[in-house]
Amino acid sequence: MQTVATRRRRNHSHISFFAWAILYFTTPFLVLGAWLRNRHTDPGTPDANDFIVPQSIRFVIGSIGLITLLISIFLFLRPDLMLRVWPWKLTPLTARVMGGLFALTGVGELCIALDARWSAVRIALQSQMIGVAAIVVAIFVSWSNFDQANIFTWGFVGGMLFLLIASPMLLPVAGGATPQGCCGWERTIQEMKRASSVVSVDWLKVARDASLCSREMKHPESH
Repeated sequence: MQTVATRRRRNHSHISFFAWAILYFTTPFLVLGAWLRNRHTDPGTPDANDFIVPQSIRFVIGSIGLITLLISIFLFLRPDLMLRVWPWKLTPLTARVMGGLFALTGVGELCIALDARWSAVRIALQSQMIGVAAIVVAIFVSWSNFDQANIFTWGFVGGMLFLLIASPMLLPVAGGATPQGCCGWERTIQEMKRASSVVSVDWLKVARDASLCSREMKHPESH
């Protein structure tokens, strides 16, 4: 939409314009077509070894997605308002471009929240984490461009740092939360306990075998 609205400002004789136009006029339809094409292959049920993401985690992700989507709507429909409160300097054009990026993130997080299967949301959630990490790096690299007297600057930075720290904690260990809904940390502790017990048993067996071997070497005539 923004490409169409600003088409007269663009250099129509440059190859990058044609690449941009082809990409943005075809990708949405190709992605939607691929998604619809693959719908019949998804029964909507967990896989045999799937895990269920706890509802509390999905609620947090969905809430963040809804807030992000609302911000994107204001960026696109009311750029004049968002220019006054945004953490760094924007123009109406860049505000609407930011709105498109925020809309993508918000809708993605809502989709993650609506599907409880770890197999369905794993890649999308991990890609979101990579995006957050890149944004945090960009904040530090471009810190001089931020209005440090603006309270929304600290809200934005704090929100990104929170997501950077909290997202790995939300990631279930070894493929997700258990079917019973316990968190990944609980699963990790359980696996550590099992591993510890196995190691203990193995060492005990080694000790017994070594002791038996020693006795046999000392008293070979007893056998």
